[in-house]
Amino acid sequence: MRHIYTLSEYCEYINIPGPRHLSLDVRKFEDNMRTVRRQVPPFRHEFYAISVVNAASGTTQTGDHVQRYEAQPHILLFNSPYQLLSWNIQPDWQGYYVIFTEDFVQSAQLRFNLMVDFPFLRLDQSIPFTVPKEEGETLNLLFSKIHQEYHGDQSDKFQLISGYTYLLLLYVRRSFERQQRAAFTSEHNRTREIQLLSRFRTLVETAFHPDGNLEQSHLVRSYADRLHIHPNHLNAVVKRITNKTAKQIIQDRILTFAKSLLRETELDISEVAYRLHFDEPTHFSSFFKRQTGTTPSRFRQD
Repeated sequence: MRHIYTLSEYCEYINIPGPRHLSLDVRKFEDNMRTVRRQVPPFRHEFYAISVVNAASGTTQTGDHVQRYEAQPHILLFNSPYQLLSWNIQPDWQGYYVIFTEDFVQSAQLRFNLMVDFPFLRLDQSIPFTVPKEEGETLNLLFSKIHQEYHGDQSDKFQLISGYTYLLLLYVRRSFERQQRAAFTSEHNRTREIQLLSRFRTLVETAFHPDGNLEQSHLVRSYADRLHIHPNHLNAVVKRITNKTAKQIIQDRILTFAKSLLRETELDISEVAYRLHFDEPTHFSSFFKRQTGTTPSRFRQD
């Protein structure tokens, strides 16, 4: 596997013009599109990189993460030293990237520990994510300032580049932390929803046992009352996880239990109906035929 040690070697490898400086390169993606290699097999380099992708098609791989690009604007993309990289892209990329070495950090006197202070650059956390429009516009402004200074000829440009880069890192960290909080909240909510579904399934299971005591056990409202939530909320959670409504879960359990009673017991149809909490045997027969296409009697005979 190719291992790249310098920015000049990196530019040559991906077939773009060399960098203006040995420890820092700042580009617009669109400036590379005419010559850049569109398919690059896995390789590693020894640099840090931060990108904002405003438009793109294709895929990239950073470490174990594969990112597919379609129409999402403002995707933040990171690279860290020794991280596995590859891509297969179309020549429609727009956005900016800043790629720099450890020497740039030291020479710019940026007094921070990249891995400690900016965890999105760690190998295990440098996963692309999308930022909201307002955040994306702020990040694009910072990238454009760095790009403007980098390609200018002012004597103090590296002082400004250092300051803008530090601001960029801080803003990216803010976005990263927001993303982490959102992911934690989403996972926490998912866990709570799975627990709710489990409790609901348990109630449905026990409601049709001989000693089940849930009144109106055919109604979603009864289970929601027992769980102390609104029926609409229960239905939304069940639908989100199982792709079935709460009513369908209840009916599936009734049908399973009905088939078991018809096959494995000597109970007549009326007794089966009452065991399953139907008000009338005819209601049970209609339900069973609607679900299976046959009557309880014919099902038992078959």
